[in-house]
Amino acid sequence: MMLFPTKEKVEREIDALLTRFERIEARAQANVEESNKFASLLGPNEIAETLLRNTQSIIHNLHEAGAQARFGLRPIRSIANDLPAVAKVASQYAGLLDNMDFARKAGERA
Repeated sequence: MMLFPTKEKVEREIDALLTRFERIEARAQANVEESNKFASLLGPNEIAETLLRNTQSIIHNLHEAGAQARFGLRPIRSIANDLPAVAKVASQYAGLLDNMDFARKAGERA
């Protein structure tokens, strides 16, 4: 949590989170595409598909939060207070993708 959030600090934090979630989105999309190759054998990867949809929704919400900060549509402190939770979700999603990648690589070696 930012002690003294300013518009500029909040905008930088939102930009950083957008970058993280765009990377997560790319990884989730790659997982979905990879699982689609083998869907007839394994079925769809519902976790990756859900993660992709949620990530896209979060990216949309971050864009909205950035606009709210830029144009003063919502108090800066309120936006700043939400950002740590969003960062935590980014870490959790990255961890899930790491586990999916590890499981896929382990399956390829077997």
